[in-house]
Amino acid sequence: MAEENNNIEELLGSEENLNKAIAIIKGKSFAVMPIKDFNEQEQNLRKEIGSHFGAELSEIDIALSEHLGIDKEGNEKTNAFIKRVIPTLKTELDTLKKAKEDGLSGSESLKAERDSLLEKLNTSAKEKEELENSFKTTLTNKDKEFIVNAELSKLTFKEGIADIVLAPAKKEFINSVLSKSTLEEGKLVFKDEGVTIRNDKNEPITVFELASKEFESVLSTDNVIKGLGNGDNTNNNSKSSLSLFAAGRKPTNFGEAELTIKAYYESKGERIVNGSKKMLQGLSELRAIYKF
Repeated sequence: MAEENNNIEELLGSEENLNKAIAIIKGKSFAVMPIKDFNEQEQNLRKEIGSHFGAELSEIDIALSEHLGIDKEGNEKTNAFIKRVIPTLKTELDTLKKAKEDGLSGSESLKAERDSLLEKLNTSAKEKEELENSFKTTLTNKDKEFIVNAELSKLTFKEGIADIVLAPAKKEFINSVLSKSTLEEGKLVFKDEGVTIRNDKNEPITVFELASKEFESVLSTDNVIKGLGNGDNTNNNSKSSLSLFAAGRKPTNFGEAELTIKAYYESKGERIVNGSKKMLQGLSELRAIYKF
C-alpha cells in the first residue's frame, strides 16, 4: 500500500499529471480545493447551520417557557429540556382527562340526585297539602259534629226507647249531615246543586228540623215541628224504632234481618222466635227498607 501511495505521489509530482488528475476528478462532479480553503468553507458552513438551528431551538425554548411556564435549567440543552418536560405534561394531561371523565360522571350522578330530591320535594309538598286538607276537614267535621250533637240533645224521645236503639241511628244521621252540609259562619247549610234547601216557611232548613223529621216517629209530642209537613206520625217516611235500630246493621238478607229483629227485642227485654207475629212484621218492615 505504501509503495502504491509513493507511486501516486511521484505521478502527481508532475504538474501535467496533476492537472490531468484534477480534470478527471472534476469530470466526476467532485470539487477540488486546497485543504485550507476546504477547512475554512467547512467552518463557515457549520456556523451557518448552527446559527439556523440555534435560532429554531431558541424559539422552541421560548415557546415552551411562555406556554407552559417552565424554564430551562442552567445550560440545559433543548432536547434534554423537552425530555424533562414531556413526561410531566403527559402525567398532568392524563390527570386532567381523568378529572374530566370523573366530572362528567359526577355531573350525571348529581343530576340524578337532583331529580330524585325534586321528586321527593314534590311528593312531600303533595303529602303536606293532603295532610293540611285532611286536618282542615277533620277540624271542620268536628265543629259540624258538635253542632249536630247539640241539636240532637234538644230532642226529647219517647219513654222506653233504649240508647242502644238510638245510638246507631244518631250516628248514621250525623254522618249524613257531615257529608251533605257546609259550615258557613258557624251554621250548617244544606244545599242541592248549589241551591240552599228551605223549609215550608222558605227559610234555610236547620239541623234541628232535619233531626226532628228523621226521628219523628220516636219523639215525644213536645217535639212536633211546624213547617215540615203535617207532623203526622203515620207519615210513610217516618222511621220506627226497629228501623232506627237496624240502621246500624243494615241487613242484606233474611238471616241478618232475623238476627237484627231478635237483637232489637232483646234490647227491650223481650225474646221472640222465628215465625212469630212480631218477627214477621219486623221482616216485612226491614225488607221494604233494605230490599232483600
